Amino acid sequence: WVDAQDPEKAELRRIRGERERKEKRIEDAVALYLTDLVTRRGDNGTVAMARSLLGRIDGNGAVERDGHLFSWLSKQNPRPVFIGDITSEHLVAWRASWKFGDQTARQRWSMLKAFLTFCVGHGWIGQSPARNLKPPKVDKGCRTGIFTDDQYNAILDATSRHEPSAHV
Repeated sequence: WVDAQDPEKAELRRIRGERERKEKRIEDAVALYLTDLVTRRGDNGTVAMARSLLGRIDGNGAVERDGHLFSWLSKQNPRPVFIGDITSEHLVAWRASWKFGDQTARQRWSMLKAFLTFCVGHGWIGQSPARNLKPPKVDKGCRTGIFTDDQYNAILDATSRHEPSAHV
């Protein structure tokens, strides 16, 4: 009880607690995030995309299968080890290495920000290193919607000139 009233010892406990929170291994943070995602959403396509982006961690905290994150981290020297070691500069460099299309890159960026928000919520980092970074730009226009009239007419024109093969 006396130690709990000592301001120097209280400050030392606070500093040690901060250090321990910041020393959450990236692998452990990813594993816990994916476990939480499966619990909340079920083991569905969203979780599969998160594993593709972040990686798959086995029950012992080892990378079972690299995702984009661990593949990129393995090329870093020095390699960030703890989630608190990842900086905005790391995220800018990692994002620049992505080969995704613009819509996929923006969606993956949202997934990454959700992961980092999870880490902030658990006290492993004080604030997200992605907080002040803007999302990737997405070109305007609907590229997955229905065809325009001109496109539809061009398709009909092309199919009218095509003779089906004799194989059935």
